[in-house]
Parts: sequence; C-alpha cells; structure tokens
Amino acid sequence: MPARTAIGWLAALLLCGGAARAETGFPTPLATLAPGEVDLRYACDDKHALDACDPGSEVWRRWLATAPLAPSLERWLRIGGGGPLDAEWNPSHDVVVFASARDEPRAVRVGGRTIAAAEALPGGIVAFRVPLAVWRRAERRLRPGDGLPGVELGLRLVPMALVTRHGERPIAFLVAYGE
Repeated sequence: MPARTAIGWLAALLLCGGAARAETGFPTPLATLAPGEVDLRYACDDKHALDACDPGSEVWRRWLATAPLAPSLERWLRIGGGGPLDAEWNPSHDVVVFASARDEPRAVRVGGRTIAAAEALPGGIVAFRVPLAVWRRAERRLRPGDGLPGVELGLRLVPMALVTRHGERPIAFLVAYGE
C-alpha cells in the first residue's frame, strides 16, 4: 500500500474515532466481556435520570452501542463511586448490567423482581436495564455478614443476581446518600 494511501486510512480512522461499525450503523462497544465477566453502568453514563435516555430513544441506543465497558469478575461492582468506600453517591437513575453472551444470561434478579428484557449487542454482549424504582426497592442497609466494611457509615447495598443457563451469579453495588 503506498504511504499516501496508508496515511489517508490512518487519518480517516483517527477522525472517525477508530471504532468499527455494526449492522446498526453505530460504533461497537469499546471492550468485550469474557465469560464470567460483567459490568455495571448508569444508563447513558449519567447517575441522574435523563429524559433523553428513555429506553428506545436514539440517545439510549447510541450510548448502548458505544458504552465503554470495564470488565469485572468481582461480586461487588463500582459504577462511579464518589461516596464513602467508593459507594455510589446519591444515585438516581437506571443501571445497566452487561454480561457476556457466552454465559447465556437469561435475566437479572433484583429483590423479588426478574428483569428478562435484554438487548443483544455487537461483540457478544447482552445488556439488562434495571429501572431505578426496581433497584431502589431492593436496596437495604449493609450488614456485618455482607463481608464489606461500611456498616458503621450507614452504607446501603443493592444485591442482584445475573441469571444464566448455569445458575445465578450474585452481584451488588453500594450506595450512600447525603449532602
């Protein structure tokens, strides 16, 4: 390939962000998830509810197709932190659980509610949107038996489970409220 053509391709990649495109025409996610890995994000990466991020909206679809993932094998997940012990500080938006399609995820269980509606994404990723009202009802005070520090700080825990063909994988995140 002549140097001039290679420079042209490099410039095009840099100007377009270098992201590959899926059939939807949107850039693909910035990372993939290996089996057993999950990630947890606020919908549209904003911990406060946005009308523009309603399910089915263009903003939601674009964000979902490009969400930067931070794969984790941990049970205790962190989204943005900001609170004591990296708890989520004053969160007030839906969360999204991302999982590898190779784990054959079926649903996310939050409290007594099962969320089976999922979005299949490029790169073998499945996303489950958990509404704020659902995870808030499941939120509870952190207890000594949870195995985490922060009981004395009044932190709260949101326990969930990723339901797969092979069983349930417990996941959770911490929240804290204040001024």
